[in-house]
Amino acid sequence: LEGAMLVNPYDIEGFSVSIAQSLGLNQKEKTGRMALLRRHIRENDIYRWVADILHEIGAVLDGKAETCCPVFDHEPEIQERLTGRKLFLFFDYDGTLAPIAESPDQARMSGEMKSLLVRARDKFPVAVISGRILRDVRERVGIEGIVFAGNHGAEIWDNGKTVLCPGSASGRKELQELLDALRKALAHIRGVLIEDKGLTASVHFRMVDANDLGNFFHLFNLTAKTYEDLFRITSGKKVFELRPLQAWNKGDAVAWIMDTLGGDRMPLYVGDDITDVDAFRAVRERGMSVSVGECGGADYFLKG
Repeated sequence: LEGAMLVNPYDIEGFSVSIAQSLGLNQKEKTGRMALLRRHIRENDIYRWVADILHEIGAVLDGKAETCCPVFDHEPEIQERLTGRKLFLFFDYDGTLAPIAESPDQARMSGEMKSLLVRARDKFPVAVISGRILRDVRERVGIEGIVFAGNHGAEIWDNGKTVLCPGSASGRKELQELLDALRKALAHIRGVLIEDKGLTASVHFRMVDANDLGNFFHLFNLTAKTYEDLFRITSGKKVFELRPLQAWNKGDAVAWIMDTLGGDRMPLYVGDDITDVDAFRAVRERGMSVSVGECGGADYFLKG
């Protein structure tokens, strides 16, 4: 191994080949160990680790002014609050009903989750509130007899009719301009996914290489800054959400659904991301909220 240690420490391939030669490994063993080493380096890249840590810190700081409690440490209290109450159940989709996926089209509910949702619908009114477009979330859930809200609450579907929030069509021209500018600015960065949802938009960076994240954040902020007086721009789980200032948020959607359909029922909202905080606050006075992962604004949280 003495000879191997003389190799440039940044030359991973040269280093591994020298070790292989010193150990007397055959070509097949060399290839196998090289593949393992490459995978280890790829999966434990320091830039990816730092980026993930900073993202989690940012998510925590976004809502730390309001803390929540672990569900399983407060079961008697929760049971007491729910006993004898008629409930209206609200669920986010991505990260709540379906696991977060590399790209939005891969996020699917499990068969078990779908069965649970059907059982819940048979006992209580149920609504699914999503950042996805209305048609997409309805198709992914695929259960009749549920109220749906898409585009973070800007469009609501109930019993065969669609309700659009006031002024939903305004700002479309400016949103298109912003998306065109972002496509141009970020075109050279691999892994960026710009999702135009009509009333709102999302810029996903989950698949962006960690080494490119700094440049991505810089260019995104530089481009979006020009439009900050027109759009509410929030960060979620490796995504930026772009919403016109006048568009309804998830809290507005929950309030409309409760006022229109809720009667004297108690709303229980379950969500996982920054855009769900508006809904957590909307149910605070008359209901209960649970976040998947610790998120400011919710009454209680589940670890996963």
